[in-house]
Amino acid sequence: MIDIPILDKALDLAQAHWAPVLTGLSGVLVGFYVDIGKEHLKRKIRLREEHEAEIRKEILEPIYLELKRFYLPICDAKELPVEYQTLTITKTAKNITEDSYGGVEPVVIPRFSRLSATQGFERYFDDAIENHHPKILREWGKLDSTFSKLVTDSVEHTNAIANSLKKNTGLPFLGFSVHPPRPGVNHERLAVLIFQRQLGMEREALRLTFDSAVEARISTTQEVVIRTETIDQLNEIVHLVDEKSKDKSHLAELQADYRRLSKKTRYIIQELDIVLAGKPRLKKCPLV
Repeated sequence: MIDIPILDKALDLAQAHWAPVLTGLSGVLVGFYVDIGKEHLKRKIRLREEHEAEIRKEILEPIYLELKRFYLPICDAKELPVEYQTLTITKTAKNITEDSYGGVEPVVIPRFSRLSATQGFERYFDDAIENHHPKILREWGKLDSTFSKLVTDSVEHTNAIANSLKKNTGLPFLGFSVHPPRPGVNHERLAVLIFQRQLGMEREALRLTFDSAVEARISTTQEVVIRTETIDQLNEIVHLVDEKSKDKSHLAELQADYRRLSKKTRYIIQELDIVLAGKPRLKKCPLV
């Protein structure tokens, strides 16, 4: 190989001048991409933190509060799982009769949580149970299913009491718009009162009146629930209500199921306490 001194000097001179420049450029490029990577990571962490905060706000915290103020009082027999309502009957040619109860129908309805009806709950629940808090949310789902079944059983128990009252009293429903007032019994409302007493909740009593009519009213709301022609007949029905209130023979299994569910409810409340008090666990999910 032929050495050309002038060419060698030119190459050495070029390397001496450009090497620092190239080194500097490579450093700038590396730093640039490192900064981009850091910003991307920070943004990803921030989005996941915000998403976890939304899940806590829309899913975990509402469930936690609902367990404490709705599920637990019912499981502990501090609140009733059923309630009494009157439904308006739409009059038609087929149901306009003498016994159409003045356009209303008494019913015993279940008390269910309205938690899942909120917009935020619907938006985030599937993601939360699949990607963020699957264990605790599946536990809550099982509890809610069992709770709904027990509430339905409670409605059936209360309706059985109402049907027994209809059979034993032999009186029709006490209509609200019947003129002149006729003897009758609000069987469903009395059944709710009896169920309440069976559970040990002595919140309502019957107040007897003999002034303008022979009646019994709910002490707290002044609803007329019994109207008879004689005082003796009224006393017989009140005695029947007292006897049924003491009869808990068909209630033992239902109460045992509620007690078991109360323990499960407390366990989930404790687990949610830990999750909500702890540092958010940021997880990968399709929404972020």
